[in-house]
Amino acid sequence: MRPRALAVGGSARSGRAPGLAGSPADWLHDIGQELARNGCEVTSEGAYGPAPGEGLAATVRRLIALDAVEAYDLILVGHRGLALELAASPLAGRLWTCLDDVPEWAAGVGAKLRGELSLLAEASRFLLVRTEEARGVVEAAAAAAVGKCLLAGEPAAVARFAGYLDRAFPRPSPGILRWSDRSTSDRSTHQNGAGRNGAGRNGAGQNGADRNGARQNGARQDVRHRPRRLRVGVTGHDLKFFTGLLEHFRSRSDLDVRPAQSSAAFWDHDPRQARRLADWADVIICEWCGANAVWHARHKRPGQRLIVRLHRFELHTPWPGRLDIDAVDKVICVSPHYAEAIRITTGWPLEKITVLPNTVDVDQLDRTKLPGAEYRIGMLGAVPASKRLDLALEVLAELRRHDPRFTLFVKSRLPWDVGHIWQRAEEVDHYRKVFHRLDDPLLRRSVVFDPFGRDVASWLRGIGFVLSTSDHESFHLAPAEGMASGAIPAFLGWPGAERLYGPRWIHDDPVTMAASIARVVREGHVTAERRAARSQVRSSYALDALCRRWISLIEDSLSAPSGAQENASGSSSRRPWK
Repeated sequence: MRPRALAVGGSARSGRAPGLAGSPADWLHDIGQELARNGCEVTSEGAYGPAPGEGLAATVRRLIALDAVEAYDLILVGHRGLALELAASPLAGRLWTCLDDVPEWAAGVGAKLRGELSLLAEASRFLLVRTEEARGVVEAAAAAAVGKCLLAGEPAAVARFAGYLDRAFPRPSPGILRWSDRSTSDRSTHQNGAGRNGAGRNGAGQNGADRNGARQNGARQDVRHRPRRLRVGVTGHDLKFFTGLLEHFRSRSDLDVRPAQSSAAFWDHDPRQARRLADWADVIICEWCGANAVWHARHKRPGQRLIVRLHRFELHTPWPGRLDIDAVDKVICVSPHYAEAIRITTGWPLEKITVLPNTVDVDQLDRTKLPGAEYRIGMLGAVPASKRLDLALEVLAELRRHDPRFTLFVKSRLPWDVGHIWQRAEEVDHYRKVFHRLDDPLLRRSVVFDPFGRDVASWLRGIGFVLSTSDHESFHLAPAEGMASGAIPAFLGWPGAERLYGPRWIHDDPVTMAASIARVVREGHVTAERRAARSQVRSSYALDALCRRWISLIEDSLSAPSGAQENASGSSSRRPWK
């Protein structure tokens, strides 16, 4: 079934950024044409905005009534005022909002516009802009825009819409549909989904499957008579590494997804929130193996599936030792090195452990580099001390001995802004020495600290080389994101780095790392190395491919027997910590 789009707006009242050819209505028309060429059925309704004499509120009511009959999958909006009204309507979540009048400099964004952009980012599946500069401004102004702000001002960028459509409307999984056919339909499924991953949240929408069924049968169906979607609960104290996966899950018509970020602290847990999630979900995914995973293993319902994802941090905590591994259906590790480490440390069964690396949104990160980027070294995250900012300074000093054009850009929280870090004497001592090092004549006025934030893709446009100088990492997403942007990675050999990224980018020490960077620039190999880095991360860690692997894993968990709940004596079994 082809996705169906309604194109509205494009009025001259929405203005446009200075210097751009073509009216907003022309731009909206071009985008609609590209969607149509990529398999979308596009209907234009008032292509020049609200009807004469019609207020925005009346337009919204008219569009809601039209959608009730036609059941559109996406609403392409070319009028910012209309989009703001639609953001508070049942059509929110399906909006593809064209932002034609955003300033291309941050100083042009006042508090009112920042608030409007945040509202539109929350309510839209995608935001479309004409230039990289505008995209950077939108992402800096609205954190929710990161990952959904698309460049659509050039034919090459608009042509990517085939991929955007695949992302917005992934095909349902046969295995999940078969499971749903066996499950019991009930009214609460529809009620619980609304406002979480429904019309207010994701592109296909909470009623995505229902709209498809309505079109096939000529009328809307009562969802109480349809097999319900698979309920997936995602819980953890910090879901930052799960964002891309979560958006993919939400966009699927065969999944009903409820995220629950339980606490700001890894060791803390809200049993009441956990109980609500456990009573509702068919599949629980615990991001991090902390208090959340231990609770859900102890309270797992018969037939429920439990998936636990670990990073590196958990190995140095008591929580894996408290986990009832017999109740867990699958343990996910983000790297081969730590999959082996967790198996050796815990004695967990090998067949329960699998490796699924972190995801990289390559299409969002692949942006045009700024002039001079080859002389800008980037470090994304410099806290805690194990990130080894001191070694990055050694690399910079070695480079500047021979070429003073090199500069280090550090995008990170500062150590005194992270409470538990700044309470440790060894961390304070480390950073005191690091910041004193900045008085070195070789380094003076050559290190830039940029604020922590989600606008990583925009920041990476100015970065030519991205460093990973850590003592240890489970995966280290930062250099992978840098590679996707076209930055050339440079690693010191922390355990497991070679298995994740290969030997090509790994160096023995800061001196050899600096020599390699200087040689690439001096000998004119920057373009070739950028191309190789992008290609590697796309083939290994691209978001779309790993989303498919996650869906396959969920499918497999449904077809396999659920993890054991009780042993013969009726008590929960526990594998000892080894």
